[in-house]
Amino acid sequence: MNGTWQYVNLSLCPKLLDHCTLITFAPEVVILDIDMPSMDGFELAAAVRNTHGMEKVTLFALSGWNDHTVRDRCSAAGFDHFFAKPTPVSEILLALSGNEK
Repeated sequence: MNGTWQYVNLSLCPKLLDHCTLITFAPEVVILDIDMPSMDGFELAAAVRNTHGMEKVTLFALSGWNDHTVRDRCSAAGFDHFFAKPTPVSEILLALSGNEK
């Protein structure tokens, strides 16, 4: 991470996935809610993983659902980290810095 923070809100896109935006923006980290309309976080994570040039992006799952089934689905979809809501920003920042608990 270079210390510069920017974001793109994909929730405004009809299908929540705009390949041109992802490729142009080239994020290092994507934080996804699991429960979203149109395309859930599992589908979007898999789509990001299957987008050329996005295979190495770090994916964070953020969910109000916190059980082993959801965690297993997150792992299978390609998420690198899972956070249950409410998650303190400090925990997310620790994970971003690579110094998570």
